[in-house]
Amino acid sequence: MFPNTILNSLRQSVKTGLKQKSSIHTSSTLLNQLASLSRPTTSSSSSNSFFKLSAISGAALATTALTLYGLSDNLSNDNKPTDLESTIVVDSTVDPFPLELKTELTTPFQMIGSGIRTVTFLRMRVYALGLYLATDDIPLIKRIWKSNFIKSFYEPHNDSEGQGPDPTASHAECLKHGLNDPKVSSILVNNLLNSGVRLAARIVPVRNTDFNHLRDGLTKTIKNSELYKELNKTDDETAERLSIGLHQLRDVFNSRRTSAAINSVMVLEIIDNGRLQVSFQQYDRHEGFHENIIIGVVEEPLVSKCLFSGYLNVNRPMNQNARDTSIESLVGLF
Repeated sequence: MFPNTILNSLRQSVKTGLKQKSSIHTSSTLLNQLASLSRPTTSSSSSNSFFKLSAISGAALATTALTLYGLSDNLSNDNKPTDLESTIVVDSTVDPFPLELKTELTTPFQMIGSGIRTVTFLRMRVYALGLYLATDDIPLIKRIWKSNFIKSFYEPHNDSEGQGPDPTASHAECLKHGLNDPKVSSILVNNLLNSGVRLAARIVPVRNTDFNHLRDGLTKTIKNSELYKELNKTDDETAERLSIGLHQLRDVFNSRRTSAAINSVMVLEIIDNGRLQVSFQQYDRHEGFHENIIIGVVEEPLVSKCLFSGYLNVNRPMNQNARDTSIESLVGLF
């Protein structure tokens, strides 16, 4: 297992960075923030709030607390994240996102980034998104993005924009530069996905929808990715694999035609051999969360690669904030 100090640092840094509404976490490393983040702070205003709340009746106090923290009214559900130290609010209309995914997936995952998916021309929020990394794959990332590999892309001070990283820059600084370089970013992200790193996307609708809309949105994300466009014009065999993969994705969603109420949870997880497992947990505001179910697996690995390439690549990412916070977290591992 990976050292607990590093996992705790990753959780704290992601939480600190994602709580900011107008800026992203910009620490050069995640580990450097552990000392400052590990000490709880108490302000005089919070103390005053406590004494004011203590005068409220027990029932009113419970209701107020649940409202403030964006939690749902179903207290009997064991799967709902209620620990405020281990969650992050991505959108106030749905439950906070867990910083760790343990029970519903094939292996534990740590959050690396999040954002809100919107329909651009309408400015309408569609769903909250959390991106996660398999905990056991953190050492693998360090081997994939090693120092010599990153520096091999650049002559001193020379990149696609005419200005490479400073020769004295740290490995983390060079990596961040490469991940934000339009010509190098896709290479680094694809190298990550081709090396077997497992990622997961947690999608929570912020308005009532259905599987058809979720399916169409994911298909659009895949087709808009730079990797999909490149692969689709390489050769007929690859184009055929992409077509078959998208049919598999549609079949998975069509196998269970149902609504997806606000606050329901869908998880897309890269499992063995790059396959994409899709699970879903329906939410009902009266009954709470239903049982989590696996609705299917997309066998073609190109689908998962195109999907997560669309999330992480610097060129036209599906969600800018989710991409930026994820890159900050990944760079901070070095």
